[in-house]
Amino acid sequence: MAKSFTYREIKHQKEKVIWLFPLTVWVVVLIGLPLYGDDITFLDFYNSMSLYEYINFRWETWSSRIFIDTVAAWMCAHPLIYQGLTVIILFSLSYIILHCAKRIYPTCNVSFLVISLCACYPISLYKWAFIADSINYLWPLAFLLYNLYYIQNYIFFRDQEKSKKSGIHFVALCLLLLSQIFMNDQEQLWCCWLIILFSITICYYLSCKKVHGFLLISLLICILSGVGKALCPGTKVRLQSNIAAYMPEFPMWSITDKFIIANVRMFKQLIAYPKVWILICTGIFLILCVKKKNNTIVRLCALYTFLLTWTYFFKGIVVSATEPYGGKLYVLVTKMLFVPEDIRNGSFSVENCLSVILWLVFCFCIVYEVHFVCRDWHKFLIALIALACGYTSMLMMAFSPTIYASDVRTLTFVLVGFLILDVLLLCEALKDNELITSVRGGIVALTVFLCICATVYQGSYLHAFAQSSFLYSISV
Repeated sequence: MAKSFTYREIKHQKEKVIWLFPLTVWVVVLIGLPLYGDDITFLDFYNSMSLYEYINFRWETWSSRIFIDTVAAWMCAHPLIYQGLTVIILFSLSYIILHCAKRIYPTCNVSFLVISLCACYPISLYKWAFIADSINYLWPLAFLLYNLYYIQNYIFFRDQEKSKKSGIHFVALCLLLLSQIFMNDQEQLWCCWLIILFSITICYYLSCKKVHGFLLISLLICILSGVGKALCPGTKVRLQSNIAAYMPEFPMWSITDKFIIANVRMFKQLIAYPKVWILICTGIFLILCVKKKNNTIVRLCALYTFLLTWTYFFKGIVVSATEPYGGKLYVLVTKMLFVPEDIRNGSFSVENCLSVILWLVFCFCIVYEVHFVCRDWHKFLIALIALACGYTSMLMMAFSPTIYASDVRTLTFVLVGFLILDVLLLCEALKDNELITSVRGGIVALTVFLCICATVYQGSYLHAFAQSSFLYSISV
């Protein structure tokens, strides 16, 4: 009898138990990371300068990211505190996405699904300097989601009366406003946040005929941050230094050149070397569009996005397996499935132009599929905003001469946008009893496949996804 009770209790509490897996993965990965790259530079600054000297030095000679750079330098000197805070941030980021999914899909059991997706957060994005890069990209993104979560639940849904009985609500407001000061230091995120905040303020005004105080203060902080970026002398110094070091031809680029360069880079980083969350997205789209027997255009869009991403994924496996031996197969695959070269001196090859066309068609197909699958406008707008923010953040990189030097760490925002889209799509699939079997079968097949090829192609974080997906598939 005791054994039966224990089993039922574990099944009832399985969501809490399953959280142990991603938490363990994150802790193990973070503990094993040494200081390197920019982390060592920040540590040297921390040990050789006072706080005032450091802030003045960065402001005058390098960047307007005063808050982010100061926190990064301090965290490099205190890695244990950084590791603990980063685990908390990854957990809270995942929990917010899970809570929002439950609110949108109250009848779907999505707990293990979201936990499985979040467990594979691509730590490998920050390979050049983990502490500095994650504080520059992961932390501000988490703070953005915290603020959006508050706006959704305590402004639009007006649940604040429940928490005003104590001082917790006031403390939370102060922490959120402080987090905005921090996240506005990140230029890519600042641009996305300004657009989102402005849109939310207009929507709130149109519906309530007034402007909420929190939104007004947030807009003020955002505008002041933008003024600070414009006035910072270090920004101009850094721009000239980066132009000389990385891209002397940068001043000659026109707006059209920058648009093409940004889209070529997106194709290269997201399609030619596809990431897990994008592969999942195109796979679920194919299942939804084919199984639901939608119109021919949607089916073709789903087939195009699936074939484009998965063909390049398999191409990576074939190249990795055959490259040491050369041969006709290796030569044929590398010629047919090209990877566009980085654009230099404003010279655009045929491959560059073709990759832009393929990428823009891919983006159009994704938006069209989202509109068709997510019939509810609320869900469609969530997916569209997530993807638009990611795309905007990548476009902004074309206005920096370090677009190539920054490498994959700038993909943080677009990849989390695809994570949010994955959650919405899988929840849509789980609503349909006829699709549950197909989705679960797809997850199991993908798990087995990723376990086989992870070490060959994409890196160790695929193991985390494969194992957590397997836990999800057997526990539903």
